[in-house]
Amino acid sequence: MPGSSVREPNDAATATQETHRIGRVPRKHKGYSTQQVRQILDRCGQQVESLRAGNPELTITAAEIRGTEFDQEKGGYRPADVDRALESYEDHFAEVEKNEALRHEGQDAWHDHASALADLVMGRLKRPDGERFRRPARRRTEGYFVGDVDRLCRELLDYFRNSDDVSPAKIRSASFRPATTKHAYDEAQVDAFLERAIQLTQALR
Repeated sequence: MPGSSVREPNDAATATQETHRIGRVPRKHKGYSTQQVRQILDRCGQQVESLRAGNPELTITAAEIRGTEFDQEKGGYRPADVDRALESYEDHFAEVEKNEALRHEGQDAWHDHASALADLVMGRLKRPDGERFRRPARRRTEGYFVGDVDRLCRELLDYFRNSDDVSPAKIRSASFRPATTKHAYDEAQVDAFLERAIQLTQALR
């Protein structure tokens, strides 16, 4: 975007160009649907071209990219490669959204938005181990192992307090072992919180 400091994804343009950098899983293994991946990468590439032309209006948002899920198919695209490409677009469009909010609503409004997000995230992170999230509603329903989630939360608390350059990479790379009953946190609640934590890292950049 002319006159902007927004960082663009490397060589973002079309699905064809992007998928040349994305590998496929072995034919008997399952990966992401090639058609669905191409569709969203095409939309992302078209959006980048629109921004380069000076049109700041977004037809696909960071939140939409973050919430995208794909069907599985044999011989499909390698999930890690697709996720990496989409994360680059997500961060790019989040920065565009931030710049537009600053331009239209002003620094004070953005500061209020970021502060509210920080209060929500930090309030959860500061809770004691074992008490940060609810347990699964049903006794035998699998959730995320409490110890793994709490460990990440302690790391994020230190990260937000002490880092001068926060990044969503630590959150995106997190993985949790499955568990049940008192050893588990509810997956949906943890996932919703991690999405807010990613939004906070993007707001602070």
